[in-house]
Amino acid sequence: MKTLSMLLDAARKTTGLDNFGDDSFREGADRLVAALKGEANLNMPGVQLLEQRLLMHLEQRLRIEEWYRCYPEIDDEEVTAPLIGIGLPRTGSTALSFLLACDPSARSLRAHESSRPGDSVASDTPVSTEWHWHRKSSPVPDNLYPPVTILLQSAKS
Repeated sequence: MKTLSMLLDAARKTTGLDNFGDDSFREGADRLVAALKGEANLNMPGVQLLEQRLLMHLEQRLRIEEWYRCYPEIDDEEVTAPLIGIGLPRTGSTALSFLLACDPSARSLRAHESSRPGDSVASDTPVSTEWHWHRKSSPVPDNLYPPVTILLQSAKS
C-alpha cells in the first residue's frame, strides 16, 4: 500500500493541480492509509482497488479546490430549501431521483457530477446551460430507467 504522501503526489501529477485546501483531512487520511496497510490484510487486488479509490477522492478534492479558485462567487449562491433524498439500495431511491429531476424548475445532481466533481471547470459551457437545453429539447430524459420513462409517458397520455 502506498503512503499518503505518495498518493498525494500521484493526485497532483494526474490533475496538474496542487492545492488540496485545508489540511484538516490529512490526519484522518493518514490513519486510514496506515490501517489499510497494517490492519486490513488486503490481497493485491484489494490494495490496488483501494489505492485507486483513495487517489480518485484526492483528485476530486484538488478539482473542487480548483473550482472554488476559478469561481469564488460559489459561496455567494443561496440554496433555499434543498430536497435531499436518501434510501437503501434497491428501494427505488434512484428511480425517484430521476423522476424528481424531470421537474424543469429543479436542478438535480448528475451521475458524472457526483463521481467527478469539478470536471466542468475546463468547460466553457456553464453546467446550467447544458441542463436547461436538455430540459427544453426533451420532456422525458433519455437516462431514466425504463419503468420511470414508461410511467412518465403514461402520465402524459
